[in-house]
Amino acid sequence: MKYLCAIFLSVCILSSEHTCAQLSTDYSISIDVTIQDDPPQITLDWINDINATAYDVFRKGLQSTTWGAAVATLPGTASQYIDNTVEADTAYEYKIYKTASNSVSAYGYVYAGIKNPVNHYNGRILVLIDSLFIDSVATELWQFQKDLASDGWDVTSMYFSRTDSVASVKSYIMSEYNTMSNNVKAVMLVGHIPVPYSGNIYPDGHTDHQGAWPADVYYGDINGTWTDEFVNATTASRPENINTPGDGKFDQSNLPSDIELQVGRIDFFNMPSSGKTEYEMLKNYLNRDHAFRKKEVTLNEQGLIDDNFGAFSGEAFACNGFKNFAPLVGKYNIEEADFLTTLEVSDYLWAYGCGGGYYSSAGGIGNSAQMMTQNVNSIFTMLFGSYFGDWDSEDNFLRSPLCSNTPALTCVWAGRPHWMFHTMGLGLNIGYGTRVTQNNSTLYDANYGSRMVHIALMGDLTLKQNVLAPPQSIILENTSNGFGKTIDWVSSADEVLGYYVYRSSQELQGFELISDLVTGNTFTDTLGTDGLQHYLVRALRLETTSSGSYYNLSEGVGDSSNVVYQTSGNHELTDVSLSFSLYPNPATDIVTVKFIDTSFKNSDVHIFNQHGELLKSEWLENNKMNVENLCAGVYIISISQDQFSQRQKLVIIR
Repeated sequence: MKYLCAIFLSVCILSSEHTCAQLSTDYSISIDVTIQDDPPQITLDWINDINATAYDVFRKGLQSTTWGAAVATLPGTASQYIDNTVEADTAYEYKIYKTASNSVSAYGYVYAGIKNPVNHYNGRILVLIDSLFIDSVATELWQFQKDLASDGWDVTSMYFSRTDSVASVKSYIMSEYNTMSNNVKAVMLVGHIPVPYSGNIYPDGHTDHQGAWPADVYYGDINGTWTDEFVNATTASRPENINTPGDGKFDQSNLPSDIELQVGRIDFFNMPSSGKTEYEMLKNYLNRDHAFRKKEVTLNEQGLIDDNFGAFSGEAFACNGFKNFAPLVGKYNIEEADFLTTLEVSDYLWAYGCGGGYYSSAGGIGNSAQMMTQNVNSIFTMLFGSYFGDWDSEDNFLRSPLCSNTPALTCVWAGRPHWMFHTMGLGLNIGYGTRVTQNNSTLYDANYGSRMVHIALMGDLTLKQNVLAPPQSIILENTSNGFGKTIDWVSSADEVLGYYVYRSSQELQGFELISDLVTGNTFTDTLGTDGLQHYLVRALRLETTSSGSYYNLSEGVGDSSNVVYQTSGNHELTDVSLSFSLYPNPATDIVTVKFIDTSFKNSDVHIFNQHGELLKSEWLENNKMNVENLCAGVYIISISQDQFSQRQKLVIIR
């Protein structure tokens, strides 16, 4: 393996590759898709290489861990494969492998489907927030969590200090994962949450950079063994990379096991050349994130590539752009141009740039100060060059797009290894592709850096490429007889098929679908549990992309109201009030139930876990409830009397 060596220095840009016949495109197969509904048919199209001798086509299900035998072997003149053995309402992952007379092989991938079904629920996400921002960015952080919940995530948040240990953060993640019956799917780090370091690596090829690199993958590994016993690397020029036994930095250079959880980081620590405070940059980022989610900002569906390395002895770093962009924006919607000057005046949904680098720059691209003070008019960004893949450094170039004026929201170090984002063409989030990339060894084309601990996502892991405008407003009204609730909304600005309605007793989690697809603008909720209810309305449309078609949901627009349901007979709403509070909360052993109506001292108490499973029932006497036998976690306490019941959340700590 040829290392990048000194040519990665910011003062030296590799240019000789551009005089050679081979380019990054020679090592890429840029695939996009057209579909036919009836009879179902998926057609893969790519740009033919005149040197190709054969193309092998493979197909598998998304969760399959092997490709199996090729479903077709095509001649080198081919540029299309038609698959008529497919079904609608599903999707398939394809791989194409090229052999060529000039000995240049290449891969391409696409996740393609016809009317891939709608996904209502993403799982639980742990949002770990830097306590420095508790007050200063409170409004934006709350809005961010509401955005996640309205996009189908169950949100659990916790504040951590910058002085907390990496072990304490991991302990919390493990506790939540075990408590929530493995329903935790992702960890979102907001602010300078303690940074794990691990390994004895230098994936940029510089021996003065050998040692421990930032390793957020540690937070996503549930069952791997991480040690701090034997690595003794002391030659790195940056002190943070020095790794010695017992220093709190881990030994592992490669993943000890597959990563279970998606992990992303939004971190503006130590970026002085921005001219902005961390508070300002975090607020700005979260507001941009919100605007993109709500489709208040849109960018052209095209990709920009600025390749300052070329083929580079076959590593062809920019193939990360060509391979990923084609199934996401179309193979003919990719432009090669200068990175910063182009993005300052034109917008691209995706952008890739690579060049000889240092911690705060990349040759042919620019430096961090430029990136942070200009517009970077892309949402999803990939950069590559020496040193700055070690992202926990001052004025770090990899993090700099997220500090820009507008609107960049994610960035990864894409070159060592190759990244896999093609699944976003059918609506999967960028964190899914991140975890696939981190775990990849042989399923996709692997190169130097695969499964190393440095692979990380900067930015919001929940973001999806294709955004649908949500309903514009929601109104909750009492029904004519006073029971249940009528939900009305103003239509999405986009053309849609209809709307779904969801309800939860909690604002940030537990939303359940309570309607079929509604083609109008109103729905009446008549069956549920009395108490405060939170509602969401999400729009649906059939999204057609360069990867096929799928049913795409908007984020939800929401509101809340107290609701009483008519379960049997007629009730007067003023007959009873079971509103109550729990003290202490969080609790460890005995919980006191305080009723607004003090006449209710004896009632039925039901304790449910977060999945709605009844754990135990008992008779509440003297307003006391014993919870000492329950494990640490979040529970729902339901108190009932006669035909009425209400629920509250109780947190138990140990």
